[in-house]
Amino acid sequence: MHAMGHVNAAEEPGLGNRGDAADDGPIGGAAAHDGSAQDTTAESAVEGAGAVRGRLDRRRATAGVAVIVVVAIAAGWALFSQRKAFIAGVRVMGYLPLLVSLPVAIVAVFATFLSWNEVLLGLDVRLGFRSAAKVFFVSQLGKYLPGSVWPVALQMQAGYERGAKRRTMLAANLITLVLNCTVGLIIGGLSLSVAQPKVLGHYWWFGFALLILLPLLHPRALPKLIDLLYGLIGKEPLGESVRPASMLRSMGWCALCWFALGIHLAILCAAFGPLSAADIAGCLAAMALAVTLGVLFIPAPAGAGIRDVTLGVVLGSVLANGGQILAVVVASRLVLVVTDLLLALIAAVVPSGAKPTASGSVSQAPGQPTDG
Repeated sequence: MHAMGHVNAAEEPGLGNRGDAADDGPIGGAAAHDGSAQDTTAESAVEGAGAVRGRLDRRRATAGVAVIVVVAIAAGWALFSQRKAFIAGVRVMGYLPLLVSLPVAIVAVFATFLSWNEVLLGLDVRLGFRSAAKVFFVSQLGKYLPGSVWPVALQMQAGYERGAKRRTMLAANLITLVLNCTVGLIIGGLSLSVAQPKVLGHYWWFGFALLILLPLLHPRALPKLIDLLYGLIGKEPLGESVRPASMLRSMGWCALCWFALGIHLAILCAAFGPLSAADIAGCLAAMALAVTLGVLFIPAPAGAGIRDVTLGVVLGSVLANGGQILAVVVASRLVLVVTDLLLALIAAVVPSGAKPTASGSVSQAPGQPTDG
């Protein structure tokens, strides 16, 4: 406004004197003083908000560290609590099968991460490869706490802190879960038909589960179901679907995961003698059935109990006696625990790299209110 006043003064000198007097007079001085006071107040408010946000960020960071410590302790306890059975199994099997099966188990778990990350990409969420690995592998330790919801909760919060909406992270986890279970049941059913065709009828629930899961493989099916659930609880819908190409790639990584888990188990079983093609198929079926049931059995940490029982039942056609079955079941679980701990440790210490971007994300800084 002052610039406009000076232009007018050049054209009409009389008006210019009144404008100068107004600027120098008491009213003009008061206005300037009020403006200065408002600026000071605004700066103080910004500084205060920044301080509050800083305290909240520190509290979140502290809480995040505490959660990671708790889940790491839970995973360590899973390893420690079975040490006697593990040592007994090692005495029978030897260390070599465990060492050989470890890298195969790492491939299986890493394939699960790639499947999950592919779903995120299909939802237009790009956390960056190293950042996504940190979110996934650290959150996986949460499955050693009672209840299968902990990895999901950790992924939602960690993704939100990196710019993704919480509900998008939830959708990615649920879609990956459905894909993994569906592919696992298909591979498990086909493998079981080769390994134990006579007992396939005892697993009638295969067909029932597939009837429910197969329609959800459509790229829009599960997001629509999630939107329906959000509507029932009064939340804004996700309004997104996964690109079909991403779904197919994710299913491919799921298949690799199941085959790797089957080979991991076959390596352990081979410690007690050579395996036939039917035996290897039995190992693949055992892992697919056991892990899928363990995932779906929410109350148990990492499917403890239900997974091991299922594994033992299916392995009855592969191994000679209960002692061998127990040794393999315990050894497999311990190798997978070590795998989770190793991958989480590596992901935690490797820098995340450049700041990620997410098309399905919020633009605010972490901690600011969103609809996520």
